[in-house]
Amino acid sequence: MTAEMLLSIGMLLLFAKIFGELAERFGVASLVGEIAAGIFVGPLLGIAQLGPFLNVIMTLGIVFLLFYSGLEVKLEDIRPDLYTASTLATLGGAASALLASAVSYYFFHDVLTSIIIGIVLISTSNGTVFRILAKTGNFKTAIGRLVIATTIADDVVSILALSFFTSLVLKSGVYVNELFTLLLISLGFYLFLLTAGTRVFSRFLSVTGLFRDEQIFLAMPVSIAFLASVFTENLGLSFATGAFLTGMAMSKSRFAETIIVPKMGIISNGFLIPLFYAAVGTLIIFSGINYFLVVMLLVAALLGKMVLFAAGYFIGLTTNEAKMLGIIMTPRGDSNIVFAQIALLLGTISLHLYSSLIFVIIATTLIAPVLLRVFGVK
Repeated sequence: MTAEMLLSIGMLLLFAKIFGELAERFGVASLVGEIAAGIFVGPLLGIAQLGPFLNVIMTLGIVFLLFYSGLEVKLEDIRPDLYTASTLATLGGAASALLASAVSYYFFHDVLTSIIIGIVLISTSNGTVFRILAKTGNFKTAIGRLVIATTIADDVVSILALSFFTSLVLKSGVYVNELFTLLLISLGFYLFLLTAGTRVFSRFLSVTGLFRDEQIFLAMPVSIAFLASVFTENLGLSFATGAFLTGMAMSKSRFAETIIVPKMGIISNGFLIPLFYAAVGTLIIFSGINYFLVVMLLVAALLGKMVLFAAGYFIGLTTNEAKMLGIIMTPRGDSNIVFAQIALLLGTISLHLYSSLIFVIIATTLIAPVLLRVFGVK
């Protein structure tokens, strides 16, 4: 059993890095290649046999990925466009969730399943968006800053939605007064972590600077991320919420950019995140997939963000900028896969539906650059 597990991890990690590199060379997000590696080593070759260790990899991957994503969020980047970005993120997220939920309800006639599918498809892939902005030379333009601010706000909206859903599932239903209480708890936790929590973490990390071993700057933040994940889950929110918000709170520390992020980047990008995506690939099944459902969800995911094209005109963007805003927000990625994995762990979606969602997420990542060329966005 131990030998099989070690062989599986070794093969998954090896092929994940190789396939991820190939994907990036073709201008595609590395996660596409890493998931393909999991499909290759798992369902196709039948080498990957992770067994009960799979859930451990998935949970670690979710915490590390969202904590690392939170660390890379710079609140200063969205402050000038906070109101506009929050409005756009809420509009695009709500449209995506409603369309995807409507499609899901048509196929499954189940409210919980429909809601979680909508939530899975809310957020936009930051990595893909940043890559497209850099390629088009818009990274530091006004529209580029607005897009970045909107994707960051998008993450917060989706995490909040996931927290509500997790509470709904764990409590087997929530009444209006409980929903209001949960909203207050969620907002209170957000505000604490992003105000007082930021100062507390900064001072705490300053104290850790007294240690001689520099690796304390990896151990302490990761420990806090795990503890915060437990805390938010005990509050009735998703454990992913704690990891993401802790990362956001620590991102303002003077040690974040110079020490913590580089150290987290090595262990995350070099080991846990590619292994997580490869493990996702091992779960994918091709038999029994409803490809009509995949196409309909893909259309819903694309149209949901395209409403931002119309919204762009209302906030005074040019035609080219409005088209860019609508199209560049369509790719889904890391957060969406994490949410799909959480839904699978909660037992609210089947493995067939999970596989369908992964196909939709990958398709949006591949289609976005094509749409930019088709619509002549510069």
